[in-house]
Formats: sequence, C-alpha cells, structure tokens
Amino acid sequence: MRAIEQCACAWVEINVSVRDLTIAESIQARNKQAAERELLAASELPGLVYKPAIGAQAAYAMERRTAFEADRFYVKAIQ
Repeated sequence: MRAIEQCACAWVEINVSVRDLTIAESIQARNKQAAERELLAASELPGLVYKPAIGAQAAYAMERRTAFEADRFYVKAIQ
C-alpha cells in the first residue's frame, strides 16, 4: 500500500488491517526507512569490479572517434 510506503500507516495485522501513525511515529518510521536506504546504497560486494562488454567498449571508442573527426571537420570548415 502506498500509505505504508510513505509512512502514514502501519500494519496492525500484516495484510489484514492498518492504522494511521501519529506524527512522531511517522517521523520515526521515515528516519528508519532513510537509514535502511543509505545502508543499501552503501553496501558493495568486496572485490567486485564492473567491466563493460568488449563489444560495448569498441562501440564507444568508435563513437568517440567519429565525434572527434566530426569536430575537426567542423573546425576546418569554419576557418
């Protein structure tokens, strides 16, 4: 439920009934939710390194080379 995600309500019995949270409870729930998000964002797998696919690297290099050549052509054309 959207109200639970936004810390406006809490489950009394899970998937059965909910109740409105007080302002203090809502603030506490939001702080807990924010702390959990920070923990998830900061968690990394040690030793894991992202390496893009070789084909993607080659395509990116070709795209950058084409852009560089187009830029050089434009500079020469306006001189």
